Amino acid sequence: MPVEVTNLSYTYRNAAGETVDALDDVTLHIDDGEFVGLIGRTGCGKSTLLQLMAGLDVPSGGTVFLDGDDINAVRYNRTTLRERIGIVFQFPEIQLFSSTVEEDVAFGLRQRGFSGPEIQLRTSRALETMGFDFETVRGLSPFVLSGGEKRRAAVAGIFAGDPGILLLDEPLAGVDSCFRRSFMKMICELNKSGKTIIMVSHNMDVLGEYAERIIVLDAGRVIADDRPPVIFSDRAYMQSLHLCVSGPRRIADKLLKAGVPVSTQITGYRELLDELTTVLSGKDMDGEA
Repeated sequence: MPVEVTNLSYTYRNAAGETVDALDDVTLHIDDGEFVGLIGRTGCGKSTLLQLMAGLDVPSGGTVFLDGDDINAVRYNRTTLRERIGIVFQFPEIQLFSSTVEEDVAFGLRQRGFSGPEIQLRTSRALETMGFDFETVRGLSPFVLSGGEKRRAAVAGIFAGDPGILLLDEPLAGVDSCFRRSFMKMICELNKSGKTIIMVSHNMDVLGEYAERIIVLDAGRVIADDRPPVIFSDRAYMQSLHLCVSGPRRIADKLLKAGVPVSTQITGYRELLDELTTVLSGKDMDGEA
């Protein structure tokens, strides 16, 4: 289910009545199974782009295609869209409302007409994917959960529908490092299973570690689209956009300046660790002693 947007624009009026171009002539293609990071300064159009991809807003111009079909066409089946794309908003836990965790996660499945056994199977699987023991939490009120648990329960409600494409809008905002690691481990496993991940984040360490491609937006336009090592190679350019490169990239740059022969392609901590292990073992970049 590739996603393609062509000449996409979105214009709205702000509280002062002024016209704002949130997106301006955006064209991009995302293949099945990709892990794509969306970055850019606040207000550049990242969240708007996700909402248009999910069909939550109608573009002012241009087209959003899912598997070759225009999702805003009059005859397009919107139910199919909901089955194929899941979107996780920033602070999804505020959307919890049911009396039990099980009911909350199962809500969307009931709306789609799944049978009782299928609902329970999908609900239990989604909760377990998010690190819960189903029997332990199923009857609990979602409001007695901790902050991190509420977020995981809310995300489980999206995962229960088993969408092929996951749109994540700052899913790591306001969470601790433990939640960040566990959440990204689950997202990586979903990506390895074939899910397409499109993730908005200001956390360059996470995107440098996990994303295979990064799209940079500024003033509603795509200004860069490449692999993380290429995007993070120009620190001055990133700083001009009020963005930083990943921590491992900064460490690698300092090591290079100090004469340590590490790769210029490092963007994640695992890469950095592997590189330092090689260097400290007395091998050169080709693996020769």
